[in-house]
Amino acid sequence: MIAYRQYFIAFISLFFFNGLSAQDNHFDLPKLDYTDYGYKKPVKEAYAVFYKVDSLSYEAKRVEMFVFNSNGKIAQRVIQDLREPHSQEIVNYVYREGLLDSLKSINTDLSYNSSTHFIYNQKKQLVKEVCVGKYGEDVKDYMYNLDGSIDRIEFKRRTNRKIITTFFHKNGQLDYVEEAVPNGSQADQKTRFYYFNGKILASNRVGTKQVVLYQYDFGEQRQDVTGDIMEVVDSFRNKVPGEKEFLRESIVFFQTHEAENMVGDWTKRYQSDTRYKSDQTRYVFRKIIYADGEVSGNTEYDFFFKSRLEKMHKLN
Repeated sequence: MIAYRQYFIAFISLFFFNGLSAQDNHFDLPKLDYTDYGYKKPVKEAYAVFYKVDSLSYEAKRVEMFVFNSNGKIAQRVIQDLREPHSQEIVNYVYREGLLDSLKSINTDLSYNSSTHFIYNQKKQLVKEVCVGKYGEDVKDYMYNLDGSIDRIEFKRRTNRKIITTFFHKNGQLDYVEEAVPNGSQADQKTRFYYFNGKILASNRVGTKQVVLYQYDFGEQRQDVTGDIMEVVDSFRNKVPGEKEFLRESIVFFQTHEAENMVGDWTKRYQSDTRYKSDQTRYVFRKIIYADGEVSGNTEYDFFFKSRLEKMHKLN
């Protein structure tokens, strides 16, 4: 039995490109545990196929496979790009005494092969990550607060471009994350990601009125909003009643609808992305093999899921 979340579309009259992403724009500790990937219970293997869809047809464009070890840690991930020319990346994770020791990335294009090594302090906290490839070396340095929470990550790319990510906590909770890119003699370029209940609520390029609002009530939705970042953040954190003026001219540029299994993990996903020149619609179907042997979902294209969403479109 599948529980369908309500589907929602609002304020779609104009679309604006914005590169901010809830998952990829600031750095954190490596994702290792099955819970880091959002699963509700231990997973052995998971497969996902991404289908590009238009009004006439659908076509598989990408395949992902994740393998977890008996301790619930990621052991291998494989990503296949089915576009021409086809490519594949295999990343193997090696652990030593329960800690991630190294990983090796093997790519169809050998130029992109790389090896990453991890260094820890006496408290078994990750303090350095060094990735070596054909074109140079990327280094991340991790720093911590006295309570063990992450304080700052300094990322120096092989191009000498540096990104400094600082984590700000308030009352024991992550308040916001600031990503700063040094810009020579000029002021640093800064982007802040504000959190609420453990998830990104809104982000803002410091010094501008451009805000990206992330909402999860309908799967996931990202909106471009013009307004004061703290007004936006406080109105949701403090549940300010009444109409939110900054939503009047908001523009939805990314949204997701999911179907979940009984455990609460998604097996079917619809994604609409309007940040690029041509609107992109994707359907993702996932098969999950749990550590206890339970199998859920399928990677075959599901026409019933598509037709159900089309009916919801008409209702909205």
